Amino acid sequence: MKHTQWLGSLLAAALLCVPAAHAANVNVNCAKKKQTISAAIARLPAAGTHNITVRGACHETVVISERADLTIHGVDGASIHDPTPGESEEATQVVLIRKSPRVRLEGLSIHGGASGVTCLEGSNCHLDTLVVKGATRDAVVVGGSFSWIDRTVIENSGGGLSLRDSANVSFGSGSVIRGSGAHGVVVGANSILVADGEITGNAGHGVWIEPGAELHLAGAARIANNGEHGLFVDTGSASVGHGVRITGNGLDGVHVGSLAQARFNWASVTGNLSGMDVNCAEASAMTINAEDRSGGGRTNCRDAP
Repeated sequence: MKHTQWLGSLLAAALLCVPAAHAANVNVNCAKKKQTISAAIARLPAAGTHNITVRGACHETVVISERADLTIHGVDGASIHDPTPGESEEATQVVLIRKSPRVRLEGLSIHGGASGVTCLEGSNCHLDTLVVKGATRDAVVVGGSFSWIDRTVIENSGGGLSLRDSANVSFGSGSVIRGSGAHGVVVGANSILVADGEITGNAGHGVWIEPGAELHLAGAARIANNGEHGLFVDTGSASVGHGVRITGNGLDGVHVGSLAQARFNWASVTGNLSGMDVNCAEASAMTINAEDRSGGGRTNCRDAP
């Protein structure tokens, strides 16, 4: 009994000696000399819930590596720009997040680079009220990580959103992907995208679903006026839920490829320019409710029994 009491007292004393994690609130004004987001991050304690408030136009690459519980909040039109436009932008990631749980970016405009925001290696990235534009490749890349994208505009880049390496992304209502020179979204192998935002006016497919990937469209999702297929389901699977609209795309509304699967639940897939709204391009393509719950558009699909 005495030994147990002594051990408990020792543990309690040890806990008292552990330094507390302190939260830091830091202001950065990039209009002032020697103030950068990167310098602010470097000065933060390793532990704690930290907030950085940013003003001005920051010309830097921001790397968030092995951090947790960090928020970078832009005010008064704050922005982050590729620091070397036209020189190294094929390799530059304007904001790179790796091995970092619970990172939040909000209220910022992010310009240029090969990608604007890259979230990798088991990170959890929340992107809220951002504008990400002008990237030469994919504006937002999520690889092997979780990301929540809310009230964010991704526009006028080489590509829009890319999911890789079993990524999981929620693309929320009020978010838009538009004006990409290639596809709006590429859902890579074994990745999952849940979306109820808008994907519109991109030069390629609205969404390309690669083998083994999943797409779940719901609510206010609108896939419209893209140059190729609205959805290209390439040996992956797509669920198109109630209220979703897929219209005005340059080829099929939903193109269901070999061994792919698409399920419909009172969506509206109409007015796509190939003349085929839901197209089962291969005999092995499988659909559920395409004939009676896809909004009355044209289809050659025969639903699985």
